[in-house]
Amino acid sequence: MHQIVKGEGFYTLPGGSWEVGEKLEETCKREIKEEFNIDVEVGKLAFLLDTTTRIAFYFLCNYVQGDIELGGPEKVRMHDGEQYYVEWVDLNLVPSLNMIPKVAKDGLIKVLKGGDTLFMVGETESRKVIPGQKVTYTWHADKILDISEYKPTQVYGFCKTAGNLVCLVRDEDEVRFTLPSGGIEDGELPQEALIREFKEEAQVELKNIKLLGSLEVVVGEEGKPDIKTQQIRYVCEPAKLEEFVPYRDGWETAERIWVYYKDLPRYISWIKSENGQQLYKSFCDNITQV
Repeated sequence: MHQIVKGEGFYTLPGGSWEVGEKLEETCKREIKEEFNIDVEVGKLAFLLDTTTRIAFYFLCNYVQGDIELGGPEKVRMHDGEQYYVEWVDLNLVPSLNMIPKVAKDGLIKVLKGGDTLFMVGETESRKVIPGQKVTYTWHADKILDISEYKPTQVYGFCKTAGNLVCLVRDEDEVRFTLPSGGIEDGELPQEALIREFKEEAQVELKNIKLLGSLEVVVGEEGKPDIKTQQIRYVCEPAKLEEFVPYRDGWETAERIWVYYKDLPRYISWIKSENGQQLYKSFCDNITQV
């Protein structure tokens, strides 16, 4: 996909978030259909992109049928300052393209040079994908689980204005916007982490912070004890809005936008999952109380 955002052009590969109940190959096929309007046959897993916040899986695919046409949330967001075009690109031109994230481009070039070995690119080489692991997610509204059993590992918040606009941010080398979020540092309370993350990523000071609930995450592997963690979710309001400065103080946030709350599903694909819908409903219940 060829994107032009505020006059800057770059390319990305099609993709998106995994939905509950899907196989990774099914996610790949669905996302390509939604974004490019073509059917593909998903082949082997070529490489993994590992960052501090996620693992992305890159597959080799064969074109089956259809005429490429823009779809998905990108079609909805299309405007003069944010343009999207689906294109077929000669593979020989890939090394010369401005493609993000760069590590994905590096991985693609390595694939094009040949070789059948699955490999990993990215920042967090120590984290491994372990076959046989099972991860389950359960949403718990209006509560934080016992921290002695479920370690809090992440916070994020729906920060809404009086007009029901919600803050989203986009990092450098990322295409999609997300809610401001991050890890909980040693000695921090979840709410303290939320305040810090919004200050660092979105340059927003918060007020009226309210707990929405927690997402229980259990990683199970045969013969080993379950790893139990939780991710805490909040709703809040901006107390002070600073003029947004991209990459301020060395942080990777490139852009901050404010989106009407009913449009969030167009930007955040995980809202379509079962737990995502429950969380989104918890947030919308707070909107109706304003």
